[in-house]
Amino acid sequence: MTVEPWKRSLLIVCGMALLARALYTCTVFDLTAEHYWEYGEIAKNLHLGKGYSLFWHNGSVVTHLSSPSSTSYPSAHMPPAYVVFLFPFFFVDNVVLRNALIVVFQSLIACSAVVLMYRWMLMHFPARTALLAALLAALLPEFVYAAGSMTPTVVFHAGFLATLPLLYSFSLETSSLRRAVYAALGCAGLIYLRSEFALFCVVFLASVLVQKHYRSAAAFFAVLALSFLPWQVRNAVDLHAFIPLTTNFGQNLYRGHNSLELGAWADEAMWREASAIPGGPRFELELNRLYLNRAIDFMLKHPVQEIENSFVKLAHFWLWNPSDLRSGRLLYRIPWVFLLLFAAVGIRQVHFWRDHWPVALFLAASTATAVLFFSLPRYQTMMKIALLPFAAHGMMLVWDRLRTTSSNAPEH
Repeated sequence: MTVEPWKRSLLIVCGMALLARALYTCTVFDLTAEHYWEYGEIAKNLHLGKGYSLFWHNGSVVTHLSSPSSTSYPSAHMPPAYVVFLFPFFFVDNVVLRNALIVVFQSLIACSAVVLMYRWMLMHFPARTALLAALLAALLPEFVYAAGSMTPTVVFHAGFLATLPLLYSFSLETSSLRRAVYAALGCAGLIYLRSEFALFCVVFLASVLVQKHYRSAAAFFAVLALSFLPWQVRNAVDLHAFIPLTTNFGQNLYRGHNSLELGAWADEAMWREASAIPGGPRFELELNRLYLNRAIDFMLKHPVQEIENSFVKLAHFWLWNPSDLRSGRLLYRIPWVFLLLFAAVGIRQVHFWRDHWPVALFLAASTATAVLFFSLPRYQTMMKIALLPFAAHGMMLVWDRLRTTSSNAPEH
């Protein structure tokens, strides 16, 4: 088959991706809601001229919700990339129009991820498998939902797929310093979106060193480290402390290690202590220390529960959280079960750790992050982008086996 029909097929898949997201936006998504999470609250404060800030004391209570009358404190709670993405949209005062524009832009980014998926697949799999993987990226329900989520999921997918070929190039004899630099810049961008991606970068760098690509490893590390200097200098100036990435480590650790439930924000005593922290540039540092101490105290006092919770977190990450309404729907669970089964088939039929070690490391690092902290459905959705290629491969293998069996069946 010539290339042209596959290009036409890819355009059709992109059209289906846009149509699915348009239908979701028109029928399910609430365009009047202002659920921008911490990213959006920081972007609002930037728009209001309050700088990169988040928390403030509303009377005797600490809140992160932006207000024109607030005096919010300098923040490094969230990495800045998605905040920068959201910032221009807050010049649109009409909430419905603003949300519609965000969804449109994120839908277009999702289409770019579909194309990037197809292009990467062609490097490793047949064209029909590449097209199937692109179709999965276009129509998987949680991927469609992500276009309306004011979180960096969609942008992360596109960035990850753009960076992935560069990560694979470290295994090649022709691996160059230029590719190492580009890979480091791509990884830096992903960390600026989701700071926990730094764990993958550490594991990836260690693997490159084991493979004895020393020059490429040195270039990767140097560029990655330099990429965060502007952010670290800004944090040192505004928060009066060296902050490598963010100030949310303690809070995320507490949410995975507390006496309430996995994912809980705080108990009443914690809220009171947080509200008693003096306002100012060092507020987030003290808040992080409070959360961190509480989490460590719980881990030391409840070792058996910690072991049990680790398995629960694994189940939440690789299956679903039965108490979470978002992952409790059959529209979420059924596709995920089939995707997971087909991915297992596809992975078994390739030299996964040898030929696809960057993906293997990403899945391992994502799992470790979920066990260390906690898991939400969108964390699983971000990870799924790496499983789609192998799920598509598994589907095609099963399909070919069924066709062969059917054609060899005796006629009666």
